[in-house]
Amino acid sequence: MQQIRAKFLEDDRRIQTLWFQRWNVEKGWPIGQQQITLIGSEIPRLIEFLNSISTVHIPGEGTFNVDFGKQVHVPDEAARNPSLHVRRN
Repeated sequence: MQQIRAKFLEDDRRIQTLWFQRWNVEKGWPIGQQQITLIGSEIPRLIEFLNSISTVHIPGEGTFNVDFGKQVHVPDEAARNPSLHVRRN
């Protein structure tokens, strides 16, 4: 059985470094030497990406690209307010 193990270091309630690696549960040690390490601003970018996945429109079974930089979260109340809508001429 395998799992992904995540370890992190925090300082002042902020995660500074985050490690991911494959782990063998039965033997209790890592599988191979591969790991992913995220530091500093990479961590909130990963969190933002993961949170954005649930809002992506998936057009079909084929592959497609998403530009997360163009997606904007608008609270429901603001989306229903016509005075906040963008008007195009």
